[in-house]
Amino acid sequence: MNESLVINFLLFLFAALVIGLGGTKLSKIADQLADATGLGEAIVGALLLGGITSLAGIITSITAAADAHPQIAVSNALGGIAAQTAFLAIADFVYRKANLEHAAASLPTLVQGALLNALLAVPLLAIAAPKVEILGIHPASLVIIGGYLFGLRLTSQVRDAPMWKPHLTTETLIDEAEHSEDQDSLDNLPKMWLMLGWLAIVIAGAGYVLAKTGVTLSQQTGLSETVVGG
Repeated sequence: MNESLVINFLLFLFAALVIGLGGTKLSKIADQLADATGLGEAIVGALLLGGITSLAGIITSITAAADAHPQIAVSNALGGIAAQTAFLAIADFVYRKANLEHAAASLPTLVQGALLNALLAVPLLAIAAPKVEILGIHPASLVIIGGYLFGLRLTSQVRDAPMWKPHLTTETLIDEAEHSEDQDSLDNLPKMWLMLGWLAIVIAGAGYVLAKTGVTLSQQTGLSETVVGG
C-alpha cells in the first residue's frame, strides 16, 4: 500500500476497529449457537469463537510472512497471545461475582489451558535445539499444528467423557442454555451460521488490511517490524 502515512494509519485503525466490533458481535452469536446446538460454551468458544476471532491474526501473520516480513509475522502471533492474556486479567476485574478461573471451572477449559502451555513450549524448545528444517519448514511447525488439532479433538471429547470434575460452589457458573431450545431457535440456526460465516470473512479481510498497512507503517515511520507486529 503506497498511500500516505495518514491514510495508512487510518486504514490500520479502521481494520482494528472492524476486528473489535466483529468480535463483539461474534461472541453474542456464538453464545446463542452454544445453547441452540447443545455444544456448550467451552466447546463453541474453543472450536468456533477461538478459531474465527483468530482469523485476523492468522491472516496478518501469513500475509506478513508471504511478503518476507518474518518479524511482523512472529511478533504479531506472540503479541496477540500476550494481549489476550492481559485482557483476560481485565475481564477478571469486570466479572465481580468471583474470579474467572473459579466461575469457569470445567474440563474443556482445563484442557485448553494445558494445550496453550504445551504449544507455547514447542517454539521455545525449537529455538534451543539444533537448526533442522525440511524443505524450509521446521519440524516444530508440524508438531504445533498436529498438537493443536489433537487438543481440539480432546476438548470436544472430554465434555462427554470427563476425566476430572471441578468442585462446584455457589460461584461456579454451570454451562446451561440461556435461550429457549424450541422450534424457533432451531429455525434460526441457519441464520446464525450464515451470520457467523459473514463475520468470519469480514474479520479475515480486516486482518489482511491490518497486515498490509502494518508493513507500510513500519517502513514509513521507521519503527521496527517487531514493534508494529506486537
